[in-house]
Amino acid sequence: MTYRFSGHGAADILQPYRSKDEVEEHRHRDPIVIMRKRLGEMCGLGDDDVKKFEDEAAERVAKALQFAEESPAPEPEELYRDVVAE
Repeated sequence: MTYRFSGHGAADILQPYRSKDEVEEHRHRDPIVIMRKRLGEMCGLGDDDVKKFEDEAAERVAKALQFAEESPAPEPEELYRDVVAE
């Protein structure tokens, strides 16, 4: 089981339903943090490596977003293409 660290939307910032202590408690069980630690121990993955991977991922996301924003809107009939059932 995992824990959602961010809220559902902007309204969650104004009306928090979880305490800071609760969120902090779950940060210690974050699978990403645990995996980073294990890879550091097993393979020597360091902070510089993680930063490099995060930068590469951010660049890919930015390029994909730019492509989507610059692409023409699909035709309405595309909504029904490649669906399993109608």
